[in-house]
Amino acid sequence: MSNAKQLAAIREQLTLMETQLSSSQLPPKEQRVRGAGRAVADSWPFDSALGAMVLEAEQFYLKA
Repeated sequence: MSNAKQLAAIREQLTLMETQLSSSQLPPKEQRVRGAGRAVADSWPFDSALGAMVLEAEQFYLKA
C-alpha cells in the first residue's frame, strides 16, 4: 500500500473512531475498528510524532 493510501485509510479510521466516541454509540469492544496502530508499528519510523499520536488515539478508543 502506498504511503498516501495508508494515510488516507488511517485518517478514515480515525474519523470513524471520533464519530463513534462523540456520539456515544461505540460498538462492543470486540467489534471496534482496529489496524491503524499495527500499520504504524509495522512500517512507520520509531520516533514518528504522528505515529505516536495515532497509537495513542487507537488505544484510547479501544479502552473507552
